[in-house]
Parts: sequence; C-alpha cells; structure tokens
Amino acid sequence: MKKRTRVIFISVIGIIIVLSIATYVYMTNRINNYIEASKPKITEDINESESAFLQDQFGTSLPPGAEIAAFSYSHEVIIIRIEGVEDLPNFLTDSIYPGVAEEEAEIFTEDYYGSSERNTYPLTDMYGIEHQCWGICPIDSITTVRFFLLDEKLTIEIMQRYYVTKNLDALRDIVDKSM
Repeated sequence: MKKRTRVIFISVIGIIIVLSIATYVYMTNRINNYIEASKPKITEDINESESAFLQDQFGTSLPPGAEIAAFSYSHEVIIIRIEGVEDLPNFLTDSIYPGVAEEEAEIFTEDYYGSSERNTYPLTDMYGIEHQCWGICPIDSITTVRFFLLDEKLTIEIMQRYYVTKNLDALRDIVDKSM
C-alpha cells in the first residue's frame, strides 16, 4: 500500500512538473510573439497601388514629384515616410486631410526651416535614428505629422498610433511581401 501511494504521489508530482513546463513554454512563446509584433517592420518597396492605398489610409495625397519612400508597420503604430515635397505650405494646406489654414502653413514653414537650421529638436525617426526635427503637427487624435530635414531635403513622416482599421491584413501584407 505504501509503495502504491508513493507511485501515485510521484505520478502527480510528475504531471504537475510537466504541466508547469508546458505552461512556461506556452507563456514564453506568447510573450515573444507579442514582442516581435511590436517591433516595426519596414519596407521601401512600395508600388503604385500600395502607395494609393496608404495615401487613403493616412488621409493624404501626394503632390507632383513626391513619393512614399518607406512604410513601417508594427502592432501599435504605422508610419509612412514621404520624400520629394518641394512646397511645404501647399502640402500642409492641400495634401493633408483636414489640412492647415494657409496663414498657419506659412508660419509653420518659416518656423520649420529656421528651427532645423538651429539643430535644437532631436527626435527618433521610423528607423530608430535620431535626427534634428522641428514640427510635430497633430492632425487628429491618432495621426501625427513629423518633419525632418535630412541631407538638406525635407522628409515627412505621418504616423498613426493605436489605429483601428479593417485594413490590418492589407497593411501587414505590404511589409511582409519584402520579408
């Protein structure tokens, strides 16, 4: 009887140990998946149809000569990088929905170029690199526009945080095609 009780006790302890290890492995896997999903995935390979889709998603339109140079997707934030904008005031008034008033756009542009030359506002871009930046223009509760002067060229990043959209799979597919 004593031997049988001992075997049952050891079996129960073994089952508890196996279940504990399985739970640990499962939780570790779930945590690692969450951490991986929160890391941004970036692509610079954006075709015309994807560019049109991203413009619609972000509520913007590109002026002539401008392009979406990169797109970043993570679990919590999506970002597009726009290059080739030559006329910042017109971009602010005409290309971003709901747009900025003309006078505010002129003041913003003058302040942007003046501050960029003074190198007083460091900010991390979508690649995680710190650059001098002036201008964080909130568009709505989830959309922000950031302005960088990189290699003497205006670079604009439009960011949406904690977005709710039915297009998550399509957004993820844009970055996953290049992985």
